[in-house]
Formats: sequence, C-alpha cells, structure tokens
Amino acid sequence: MNRGCVATKGDAARKSCAKVELLLRRGEEMKGRNRHQEKSFAHLFTSPPVHCSVMPTPTEIKKTGPQELTVLWDDGHTSVFHTRYLRAECRCARCVNEITGLRILDPRTLSDDLTIVGAEHVGRYGVKFRFSDHHDDGIYTWERLRELCQCDECRSTDDPS
Repeated sequence: MNRGCVATKGDAARKSCAKVELLLRRGEEMKGRNRHQEKSFAHLFTSPPVHCSVMPTPTEIKKTGPQELTVLWDDGHTSVFHTRYLRAECRCARCVNEITGLRILDPRTLSDDLTIVGAEHVGRYGVKFRFSDHHDDGIYTWERLRELCQCDECRSTDDPS
C-alpha cells in the first residue's frame, strides 16, 4: 500500500514514512475485528493519505559574529540571520497573542546590540535560543527557521511574481 510518500532525503526519511505506512496498514487490518477497538480508534483508520515530505534540517548552527547566526542545512543551503531579526520573529505567547495572533512585542523596542547567549535542541524539530535580553520562550522549528531566511534565493521562492 503506497500512500504517496514523497520522502527524498535519505534512509531515515524513507524509514519514517515506512513506519507511518505500516501503522496505517495494521490499523486497516484490524478494522472490523473488534467493534470496541473499531469505535475507539476509528479516527486512526479513517485518516487521509499520509504525505511524508522531508524538510531540510540544519547540519550546523553557529554564531558567526556578535549579532549574527549562521545555519548550514543538509541540502547545501546557508542561512545567515541577524540576532535582532530572529528575536523580533519570536512567536511565543509573550511575543504574540495566542488568541488574536497579534504581535505583542514591538520590534522597535529591541536593543541593537542584542546577542544570542545560548541555544538548545527542542526534540528533533527545532531549537530554542536564549537572548541577551533574557528571553528564551520561543521555539524555532526547522521549518520556521528556513522560512525566516532572508537570502535572495529564499526571497525569490517566496515571491509569487
């Protein structure tokens, strides 16, 4: 059963898609065997096709200047971020209203000499930065970090014209 796995980035991605497909296959085999299980797990067996796409992941994240962070990606891309820009793009509950989605943080209030003083992995999907203004609530997923890239190549793919 192929549910449209579009993984193209190595064995790990293919294995991940294979695991998802195996779980769905097992679920379909159990369908109807036990009415109680069918009712309690029905949402697992009626899910839409799974499309595994592989987002580029960082191979290295390093400070390359007092207010500069460079991310090297597994697809060969390099992203360079100004620390102040990353801090201004934080989406935590202290920076963005969780209900309205409106920005609480005014980027104009951020210091020009803001730096990153620490970082830690968050699972297998992101990073959490600790900034010199003591802010450390935001999680930057790999997807979001890539979206924030301001290089000419990334900006031209975001531009629909």
